[in-house]
Order: sequence, then C-alpha cells, then structure tokens
Amino acid sequence: MQAMQLDYLETEPQEHYEGRGLERLWCQAIMLYMQDAANCLRLKNPKDHEIEALDDLLGSGALLARLCLPLDLDAKRLAKLMLDRLNSGEPVRHVWLH
Repeated sequence: MQAMQLDYLETEPQEHYEGRGLERLWCQAIMLYMQDAANCLRLKNPKDHEIEALDDLLGSGALLARLCLPLDLDAKRLAKLMLDRLNSGEPVRHVWLH
C-alpha cells in the first residue's frame, strides 16, 4: 500500500486533487469520523454521531470498515493509528498511512 495522507484540508495545490474527487470525498468522511470520535472524548455532552463514531472505533469497527472500503484501506490498521493519535492527545488533523 502506498503512503496516503488522510488530510484533505486545503493545504495542497488544487492540481493535487484533479481526478481524485471521490478519493478526496472518502478521505474527508474518514477524517470526520475521527474528529467525531475525538470530540466524543473531549466534550461534556457529545452528539449522537460523535458517540457512534467512538463506539464504532472502540468496538466492531463496522462503520470504519465501510468508509475504508472505497479506498482499499486496512480498517483495523487505520483504527489502531486513530487510537494512537487520540491517546497521544495531539490534535486530530491528519493520519499518515505507510
């Protein structure tokens, strides 16, 4: 698997994304999932979707697996990277897959 950064904030030139619209969409969905899980940990009153993301990340991982499928990513490996990032206390901005 090639290295991929799951961070499609506008940090790259627009040419970087040409022809990669669906890839960008799925990466953004995965990042929202991770941000929701992080929010569930840090907010006093997390929203239902934030609770759902954290429950999924700590549980079966079925939702994450569905999000990873179009990108052919290993959901279990990504879940471990996400948990490592959440446990580190670092802000959730991106996750590198190598």
